[in-house]
Amino acid sequence: MPRLFSIALLSLVAGALCIGATGCVPKPEERVRLRYAIWGSVRQTQVEEQIVAEFERQHSGVEVELFPVSRGYQEKIQATMVGGTTADVLMVDSMIYGDWAERGALTDVSDLIHELDAEDEFMPVALDVFRLKNRYYGLPINSGGMVMFCNLDALAAAGLPVPRRGLTWAEFETFGPKLARRGGNDRAPTDYLCVAPPPTALLAAFGVRLFDDSREPTRVTVMGPAAIAAVTFHRRLVAEGWAAPTNAVVDSGANQLFRDGRVAFLFTGRYSSTEFAGNTTFNWDVAPVPLSPGAGVEAAGTALAISAQTQVPQLAREFLRFYASETAVHLAVEGGRIVPVRRRFAYGAHFLSQSPPASVRLFSETEEAGAAGALLYGGGQREVHDILYRRLEQALAEPGRSAQEIVAGIEADLGRWLQRREERMR
Repeated sequence: MPRLFSIALLSLVAGALCIGATGCVPKPEERVRLRYAIWGSVRQTQVEEQIVAEFERQHSGVEVELFPVSRGYQEKIQATMVGGTTADVLMVDSMIYGDWAERGALTDVSDLIHELDAEDEFMPVALDVFRLKNRYYGLPINSGGMVMFCNLDALAAAGLPVPRRGLTWAEFETFGPKLARRGGNDRAPTDYLCVAPPPTALLAAFGVRLFDDSREPTRVTVMGPAAIAAVTFHRRLVAEGWAAPTNAVVDSGANQLFRDGRVAFLFTGRYSSTEFAGNTTFNWDVAPVPLSPGAGVEAAGTALAISAQTQVPQLAREFLRFYASETAVHLAVEGGRIVPVRRRFAYGAHFLSQSPPASVRLFSETEEAGAAGALLYGGGQREVHDILYRRLEQALAEPGRSAQEIVAGIEADLGRWLQRREERMR
């Protein structure tokens, strides 16, 4: 046990004896402090405050200092890493997790994950997302499996069924003329059919594989019919007026477009539910994302990691273990913060009773083996996402350029990215 923590532990014991004997409380300077960095909305921060308060209640003499970051989380945390002032526990998403783990900025907690999994099984995809060379550098706490939010009143007005069992992309496209006013139907109930899925989600749902191996890539494999079909579909959605154009999404925000009833469908995760609950004039629910045959939903998620700079590693591990407990999970679930990542909670009555949406179970089903996957695991995910985003924007800005040329551009960009990655890993 590190000397600093041994001293702190003795202080905690002395404080506990003092309380029992005389009723006194530990002085502020005698308390052990744990620093915890998070991102999120005001509501999500309130959820974390509740979890922190319960942890402090159960751990006398411990004070958790919460560092909420509303914007620029990755950049701000990286700055603290350089300055040596990083919080002890860090909230990380799957987009940045691999980069920080590969740089040695996160502590290996594989033993803790295996212990927790033996006590209470994790869902397959939740573990898969954060496994790097069979090691774990963070505790999965949330599954980011994407679903399709549906404006039920708009569907009813257009005489369309609720796609509770999912659609193919071809079937989804047939909804466009009936739902999108901007597509030429003045009597349609919404301005647009949808906000187009994010580039990685779109390619995954069309069955595209970017690399020969999504964990240890050695060759780019994006060129093919699936990628060309995805680019063509993306172009057609926007050109026909069925998908909201980029400027409308940037100006209003994707969630706002759905909340205001301007789009009938939105592709996102459970974390958006809190923005819609009680804030819409229409009924809504969720359904599976349309998929091509053999394709899957994009896998994502959130984890809690321990900084390699921490001076209280044992206390940080105890906080992670607490966050995986029923008490903390229930608080996070009720606040709309997470989709539970352990089977008992994911299919338990507490989570499944949460509403809206009525079909909340669908979020859990995206965590089953084979239901979701990532185009890339490990470091570099943000760079790859940026490449795909730029090329799909090019597809819209340059309609004279063929879809095959756009995909060839993606392949060339990914090839250069892969070469840089190989050079860094040597």
